Amino acid sequence: MKVLITAQGDTMDAPVEQKFGRAPWFIVIDLATEDWQAFDNRPTIEAGGDLGVQAGGQAASLGADLVITGDVGPKAHRMLTAAGLSVCRVDDGLTVGEAFTRFVRRGLASIQEPTVDGGECRHDERKGRRPR
Repeated sequence: MKVLITAQGDTMDAPVEQKFGRAPWFIVIDLATEDWQAFDNRPTIEAGGDLGVQAGGQAASLGADLVITGDVGPKAHRMLTAAGLSVCRVDDGLTVGEAFTRFVRRGLASIQEPTVDGGECRHDERKGRRPR
C-alpha cells in the first residue's frame, strides 16, 4: 500500500499542506517498507486550471492507495474516489512524518465527502467584478 501525504516541502520533516489542490509537494510512502519519495507538484499549480482535479489525477498516477491531507474540495474528492483512493484528514500543525506515524499507530478519520466548498472563481456580472 502506498500513502500520499500533501506537503509544503520535499522531506518527512515538512509541514503537511492543508489544501490538497495547492500542495507543492506529494510525499509517497510505501507502507510495507516505509521508503518514501518526494514528487514536485509545483508545475501543476503554476499551470493553473482546476488544481484539485489535476492534483487528484497526479495522486492516482503516482500509484497512491490513500491520501492524507487537510481539506479536499468537491471536484478533487470526486476525482480521488473515482480513482479508488481513500482520503484521510489530519489537523494543521503536523509534519509529514508525524502524520504518517499517527496513521500507522492510531489511524486517521476517513473523509467521506468534501471538507470545503469548491474554489471556483466566477465573474459577478451584477457588479462587473470577481467576488471576494
